[in-house]
Amino acid sequence: KLYYTINCIYCGFFVGTGTGPNSYRIQIPDENSSFSKLRNYYNEDIVLKLPRDLSLFFLDWFAIYDPNEKLSYGVVMIDKKLNDFTITTKSQCNVKTRTGVCQDRLVGGTNDLDLLMSSYIDGLIKVTFRRSIKTQDRMNDLPVLIHDASNFVVAAIGTLDTEKNPSYHTVALNTKYHRSKYRSINVLNFGRANNRRACQENLWRKVINEPANIFNIIADSQHLSETEIIYDLRPWPAEAIRTRGNYVFRVVIGPAGDPQQGYTSITGNESPSGLAFWINDLLIPELHVIRGHDYTFLIETGDNKTDRRHYHPFYITDSKDGGGSQLPDLLQSPTHRIYAGVIFRDGLADPSPGTGRYCELIETEKVNPTLIYSIEDYRKMLRLHCGVSAFLNK
Repeated sequence: KLYYTINCIYCGFFVGTGTGPNSYRIQIPDENSSFSKLRNYYNEDIVLKLPRDLSLFFLDWFAIYDPNEKLSYGVVMIDKKLNDFTITTKSQCNVKTRTGVCQDRLVGGTNDLDLLMSSYIDGLIKVTFRRSIKTQDRMNDLPVLIHDASNFVVAAIGTLDTEKNPSYHTVALNTKYHRSKYRSINVLNFGRANNRRACQENLWRKVINEPANIFNIIADSQHLSETEIIYDLRPWPAEAIRTRGNYVFRVVIGPAGDPQQGYTSITGNESPSGLAFWINDLLIPELHVIRGHDYTFLIETGDNKTDRRHYHPFYITDSKDGGGSQLPDLLQSPTHRIYAGVIFRDGLADPSPGTGRYCELIETEKVNPTLIYSIEDYRKMLRLHCGVSAFLNK
């Protein structure tokens, strides 16, 4: 979404190489193929075309730039590479233990994906990439089976966390949902003798001719309802716990819920792992406490720091992002003050007071978001699975 309301006579759209606008820059026309003064844009999507002698693969940045005053009013760096990832658990990458969603190059592997072409037209992203049948990265890449064998392929779409790393996916295509897991339903055979193109209902032709209906097309091809692909849902109301006579809180891990209903809609932030704290059977409730009273937190969010997927220390802070157990240097910084749950020894943070056995709420069956209207309704669809609790008294 482009928002631009600056009265600048010489400003235009520029591209170039290097770390930002410099003497090696080229102006490109606006969405109307004009080099006139830029008009105002109010959260608009526009499509700009590069001249034929330019390729995105030879450019490093795109900017709104005033060459007369040498001022930049916004720069976007162009990432020309695909990142090769290995996934061992549904959690953020832990480079030390080599677990989670990690770029291959960060865990001793190599990036074996080559981007050949990409485009974004009418809301449809098309990417063509290449990968060797058998890479040199035996640690992270499985070989593609080509001798009349089946390869399972799943496409997932999700968000990025505050560090621009992949978060838990929100949409999975070419899958069915079974016992709280996505499982591939279609396979590809790269070594079949018959070189016939057999896309279900000629899906690609429909995508080209009807790009505006892409989500309906995907739903039809997999016998899914449209609501399973793209949602228009009402957020769940945030819950609060008023502590009249109740001074004990049980904290466990559970699902963050659909992004339009649960954690993301309540906080405005993404859940990197698709998980969140549940306190007294409520998803991230507000706690209304009384000054001068002691409160006990029964914490069952994991105590094995080597297992990042199941290790979520609970502590009280003024940071809206949290996650300090993974970034201990941030703890007790001006933007991440600690009020309870962490002790400091010789300047090192120890979050062990806020740890305990691991308990997680898990969906017992596929959840239809259109039929759930509150956190209480969602809780009825969950079952608690547990692995001696820790206590935080404050």
